[in-house]
Amino acid sequence: MSGKSWSAKRACAAVCCLLWAGVIFAHSDHDVEIDQLGHQLEESSATDTDALSLLLRRADLHRQQAHWQAALADYRAVERIQVDNQRMLLGTAQLYMDQREFLAASQWSERLLSIESDHIQALLVQARAQTGLGNPQRATDTFARAIKLMETPTPEHFLEHAQIVLQTSKENAAAEAIAIVDAGASRLGHPVSLHSFALERELEQGQELAAVERIEKVLARYPVLLLWQLHKAELLLSLQRADEACLTLKNVENKLQQLPPQRGKSRAMQAVSASAAQLQLSCSG
Repeated sequence: MSGKSWSAKRACAAVCCLLWAGVIFAHSDHDVEIDQLGHQLEESSATDTDALSLLLRRADLHRQQAHWQAALADYRAVERIQVDNQRMLLGTAQLYMDQREFLAASQWSERLLSIESDHIQALLVQARAQTGLGNPQRATDTFARAIKLMETPTPEHFLEHAQIVLQTSKENAAAEAIAIVDAGASRLGHPVSLHSFALERELEQGQELAAVERIEKVLARYPVLLLWQLHKAELLLSLQRADEACLTLKNVENKLQQLPPQRGKSRAMQAVSASAAQLQLSCSG
């Protein structure tokens, strides 16, 4: 074995050891904190305000590590001290949600919502629990309320809401799901992930013209999205708009040639180039 090969293997082994060490230490940090919290609880009064925060912190740590029974025991200890503790109610609801015990998750989140009807995290748990229980219509109403209350929702919130709507029996479920992600796109500055979801639904519904319009709007904001340029060309060809399709493909070809050599050789760009070349056959035919 060459010295260079041996050095490379040693370097790889060292990196692997560091990665494993990171995992072990992260796990150990939680265990150490749980032990420390236990010692602190032994020194505190059962009705001490500090005991509540200690129990809640330990319960949350147990839940993060999927120590369900230990987490539940700590949440129940909090309940004995303060029956309407909101963090305990939410943590218990989330714990049951983690275990896919949807009825229990719904009941515990409902307890919290009876105290604070606009509790966003409780609304989200309730919506997800209702989805799991097979009540997508109730779930989508609850999810919509949660998003409306959020100061900074994420694209994922709108996507999850739209996915729930698709599970309902509504005839216009797809149109409603598209409307949800479009509202999210307007609110969040048009992230591509939301338009991608809507584009897929439009194509599933055979709405090619709407799909082309969406692609053009996205490309007006993000002209470097070559894959979207290809989608546009494909749709234009299917709509018998060959001249526009060929012009779009020419634009893709020009942008590929302008890429830095390293990026142009990437697997993704090579795939775009191959697809563009295949579509170009329709222009030369």
